[in-house]
Amino acid sequence: MTPRSAVESVESEAETSWGKFSSIHDSVFQGKESDARVALVTYRFCVGLELDETNVLRVIILCMRMMMACNYDKADLDVLFATALANLRTPWTSKLTARMGQQERMLVTLLHIYCAHSMVFDEFVPLSVWHEWLFQSFCSRKTMNVALKKVCMLSNWRFMVQPETLEPILEELRGEIRD
Repeated sequence: MTPRSAVESVESEAETSWGKFSSIHDSVFQGKESDARVALVTYRFCVGLELDETNVLRVIILCMRMMMACNYDKADLDVLFATALANLRTPWTSKLTARMGQQERMLVTLLHIYCAHSMVFDEFVPLSVWHEWLFQSFCSRKTMNVALKKVCMLSNWRFMVQPETLEPILEELRGEIRD
């Protein structure tokens, strides 16, 4: 394969991936107010975690829809997802999640997003609402609570991210759209 055809292949794959994501995004928002920039941040978040199964993408997009329904500032949503991504990329968490299937990784990801949103926002969404919107199809509230405790213990109850770690991830999520 020539370098040019390799680049074209990657661009084609990225286009297909974005097309799939965009289609799922539209089905989740179903005419509700959305934002192209927020969609792109959510897409890059999923790409950064190698989450690409349709049902997994649907739930992550639904999580963003829930956050948008709370009227959080869009720049704060970027910080929320960057904080979660930073915590998910720590060596210990990466090692653990590498052995998981997509659905299990998605559930752990949602718990990390929950913890990050508790740190980023003064007023946060109760865990019961997260269960109703996102976890109900996958587990009971009791199971979700146990899983959250495990995530917190494995993270040593530390979910704050230093600015020097957060900034490059924010740049990764917010990067310019290539034509």
